[in-house]
Amino acid sequence: MSAQQPYALRLAEMLEALGWRSVDKDLRNAADELRRLHALNAELLEALKLNYAELSSQWTPYIRANGKAVAAMKAARAAIAKAEGCEA
Repeated sequence: MSAQQPYALRLAEMLEALGWRSVDKDLRNAADELRRLHALNAELLEALKLNYAELSSQWTPYIRANGKAVAAMKAARAAIAKAEGCEA
């Protein structure tokens, strides 16, 4: 287990180790679900970052003229920062 590893994956390893020792299928399922959700989160974050970059580079005049778009871009920027562990 690496200190560089995200917390969700470290926790999954711990749950899995406990599950194998006690032959508890629920613990192994929880570990699998943590890994699945971690991978899904990484995929969604990458898509959000790509879409944010695309919108901010090509649609800046529209975004500045549209209050809802400004709010959406701020929310996206805050979500990216939070997911990367550095609050906006």
